[in-house]
Formats: sequence, C-alpha cells, structure tokens
Amino acid sequence: MIAANKKPTLENISYITPWLFKKPLAPSVAAKYEKKYISYKALQKWCLKTKKNSFYNYLLFEGAGGLMVPIEKRKTFIDLFKDLKFPIILVAGNYLGTISHTLSAIENLKNNNIEIINIVFNEGNYNKINYNENINLLKNSLKDKIQVRRFSKSKKLHENQVSKIANDIIRYFKKMA
Repeated sequence: MIAANKKPTLENISYITPWLFKKPLAPSVAAKYEKKYISYKALQKWCLKTKKNSFYNYLLFEGAGGLMVPIEKRKTFIDLFKDLKFPIILVAGNYLGTISHTLSAIENLKNNNIEIINIVFNEGNYNKINYNENINLLKNSLKDKIQVRRFSKSKKLHENQVSKIANDIIRYFKKMA
C-alpha cells in the first residue's frame, strides 16, 4: 500500500486482495472459520484479470504461508504459480531448519518448472539464530546460481535492500522481453 502511495484502509486492501480473513491461518482453514470458501479457479481468474487490467509494468502476487499451503482441496500455491506461469521471489525466514526448508522449496519449484527471480532472506526476530551464518550457508548450499538478497531487521538498510530486490525483478523481466 505504501509503495502505491495509498493508505492501508480496508477498502484499499480489499482492492488488492478480495480474500481477507481474521485469523492468521492457512487460507482454506481461515475461510472455513468464517464460513467462506476459496475457489482455486476464482483465485486463478482474479490473478489473470488483475494482471491484464493493471496499469503497472510489474505486479507482485503474494502467496500466504508457503508454497505447499492448500488453497482448495489438493490445489496449492505452487499449483497456482505453475498454472499461471508466474516466476517467483522466494522469501525465507531466519530460523532453525530454514536451510533445509528453503532448499526443499527450491527443488520443488524446479521440479514444477517455476522460475525463481531471487531469494529474499528475511532476518526476522529470531535473535538466537545467527543470520550471517545462515545466509552464507544457504548461498554455499545452492546448486544453481540464484541471487540471495538480505532483508534485515535494520530499517536503515531497508531502502537499499528493497532497491536491490526491485532491480533483480526489473532485470529478470527485461531479460524475458
């Protein structure tokens, strides 16, 4: 919302996501608590319509909770990205087990022919886990050349970090043109 110079009001948020839930749960579970339903086809159609009707050169669609989170029955976010042929930015958190989870996600994306623009390694608030060691281990464990970008807790660094991530996205799409 801030990037689009819009206030984060309920109306503005509803414009960028018609699916809002009170509980921070997997979308299908959160919907069930509110006696709502998420249709995979409706989500797919909404993404395509939003992309088609956009005035912007670049759009970001955010998956909630991870690549394998069910949206409807056996359909997951990885199915959505595959069906839409959208490349992704993989966001990884800094926690115990993150290297295994991130490498597994990368392998799953490769097996589904989904392109990765970059990996954003989010420092988060896990103070007991060494961020620098984890990010170096991740970079050294990658089989393919994938750009890993930092996103630290330091608000002073955010502008520079976001700029690098945005430049990766622009470079990716220019290469595709």
